[in-house]
Amino acid sequence: MAPYRYAPLNEKAKEIRLLTLLPDHSEAPICIKIETTVLSDELSPDFEALSYVWGDGSDRQDIFVVPEILKRWKLRRKTNPIRVFFTILSITCNLFEALKYLRYEDRPRVIWVDAISVNQRNPEERGNQVLRMPDIYSLAKRVIVWLGPESHDSAVAMNFIRNLGGRITVDWGLRKLAAVSPDDFDPSSEAFLADLQLSPQISLSIRDLLSRSWFERLWVVQEICLAQERAYVMCGSEDMTHEFFSNAIFYLSLHGHFDEERLKITLRKAYQLMKFIKMPRIDLEWVLYYTRSSQCSDERDRVYAVLSLVPKKKRLGIHPDYTKSVSEVFRDLFLRRLKRSSTLSMLTYCTIPNHLLNSPTWVPDWSTNSEIEQVPLALAGLDTKAHAYYISKGILAATGVLVTEVREVKTDLPRRIPYTNDESARKELRVI
Repeated sequence: MAPYRYAPLNEKAKEIRLLTLLPDHSEAPICIKIETTVLSDELSPDFEALSYVWGDGSDRQDIFVVPEILKRWKLRRKTNPIRVFFTILSITCNLFEALKYLRYEDRPRVIWVDAISVNQRNPEERGNQVLRMPDIYSLAKRVIVWLGPESHDSAVAMNFIRNLGGRITVDWGLRKLAAVSPDDFDPSSEAFLADLQLSPQISLSIRDLLSRSWFERLWVVQEICLAQERAYVMCGSEDMTHEFFSNAIFYLSLHGHFDEERLKITLRKAYQLMKFIKMPRIDLEWVLYYTRSSQCSDERDRVYAVLSLVPKKKRLGIHPDYTKSVSEVFRDLFLRRLKRSSTLSMLTYCTIPNHLLNSPTWVPDWSTNSEIEQVPLALAGLDTKAHAYYISKGILAATGVLVTEVREVKTDLPRRIPYTNDESARKELRVI
């Protein structure tokens, strides 16, 4: 059977591809249609968007693509003559598993899925469609957060979180809780916690759920921020609104009182993600730093995956270009920031050693979650504009003032240098 071939998109017409997941029982082969459509504020078809983890790229399964010309389809026997018209598309097993759960038995389902809707072998199309993702996730009628298939205790965690999240409302700005029902306990009280009956078994099931790789993925930050109240969290056959999910995470982070260390770590990560969604994001530099621990398979996405999280005027005119190397993408970001704002503030994110190949030391390596903290409140030049420009071959020229010379470099400094008024202690901490 021949592999599926993508027809080019008309980017000027704002075309995207949507897949129609054709109905069948859970054990039947997966069959889809792939159709192009125009997506704009004026013309938006009904569709859902999927937020998920790609998984191992080498672990793949084939699905069947039905040609658009076939209005009717049947797939009951291997000898069915319609199958000669099918083409096959290889997808990761993670996505294959998600489509099995998402498929209805009695009606089709229209979804946008990046691995299928975008020709991943066409760098130009990938770059153009990344720019369309804010529209896609904002205009989708629903965004499905797929955490993965059901496990032995995932339903326990999902049911507990759904029930808890439905009992409370959260003001993330004021960090306040309130009960939905006036007859319920005060969510901040011990009586409310006791009424939840949060057993050790439930706690461990929550830990396992929050340890899933979706919470580590960089792209989901953009997807969930754009979806907001239209997002639904799904694990196996269990689902809930994202609002219920984030409400429960907020409560458990503040009032859970857990002793198990791994649970506290996973809960803190989930809380930071939910908190980030609610925060104003006005600066690309800050977003890059905040998302530095998230995972992505292509390090160029360190920049490209977060562009839509800041206002357009703060995106520095960056257009995703997958023909550039990682080093070129990071260098271009630095130079655009310098040109736009006349600042060298990104130097505070540079580390030694810089792990990027053929990259100058003045370019921050956003692909590394450095153990070194950003230099706080670096403002040696006060509010004066930086005078710097790129020469060539990795050389950046900058105007400055000679203060002193480096006499010694230490690599065994503590991660955080404490502030102190003790002059003798300050001399011990000073590195000149």
